[in-house]
Amino acid sequence: MLRQVLLCGCRWRIGDGTQICVMKDPWLRSEYGSWLASPQNQSEYNLFPADLMIEEGKEWDVDKVFNLLSIEGANSVLKTPLFPSVQDDQVIWQEEQNGVYSVKTGYRIAACDVVPTSQYQIQGD
Repeated sequence: MLRQVLLCGCRWRIGDGTQICVMKDPWLRSEYGSWLASPQNQSEYNLFPADLMIEEGKEWDVDKVFNLLSIEGANSVLKTPLFPSVQDDQVIWQEEQNGVYSVKTGYRIAACDVVPTSQYQIQGD
């Protein structure tokens, strides 16, 4: 269950885009909050977020993103913010502003998102 809590609450903060493998690492979220697979052409299997950015700036190359990813994946990439101040790719805890895990928010995710509420309901006659 702890792994599920961490998967629900962690996300990547994109820095230079060189540490995240687009095809292997869970770095995109769907609009519903679940991890989104980012299928791409087999010839581009070793693709990194840096490969999807404009070389001279910290912004997404829209044409390249749509050419290499599915429509849902491309839209998710384009919604992913890029901050000039973030230099390295980092895994952060998205439930806290400072990006650091807290027991309070971990418990909230476990109680609300990971453990089905029906598991603890008492059924009567």
